[in-house]
Amino acid sequence: MLQQTKFLKVMSIIVLVFSAFSAIGVVILIAANQMIQPVMEKAGVDNWQVSVALSIVSVIAAIVGAVTGLIRKYAKVTMICAGIYVAICVISLIMLAVAGTFTPVSLIDLVVPLLFAWSVYQAM
Repeated sequence: MLQQTKFLKVMSIIVLVFSAFSAIGVVILIAANQMIQPVMEKAGVDNWQVSVALSIVSVIAAIVGAVTGLIRKYAKVTMICAGIYVAICVISLIMLAVAGTFTPVSLIDLVVPLLFAWSVYQAM
């Protein structure tokens, strides 16, 4: 069981809101698959489906982690979800680096997942 901390509560709410927006984006991306696929193939992007799959896993892990962080019952599940969330963000940054589109500003993507993982660690 997680201890009640304001930091965990605030980070869980932030992660839940961001994940809801991400879920909406993923649903739109999947719905527009037929229009996007030819454009991506012309642009030479061949790993966009991997990015969509990672986004789906990331959204699920973030939502489950945020909800379990808010109810504070399943500490191990919350920590595992936070770890998956951070790992997928790191994988995303590696994919950006391989594609040649990485910039130092891309590191901002790690802030919320790392703060969420830190809040879970402190509440354990």
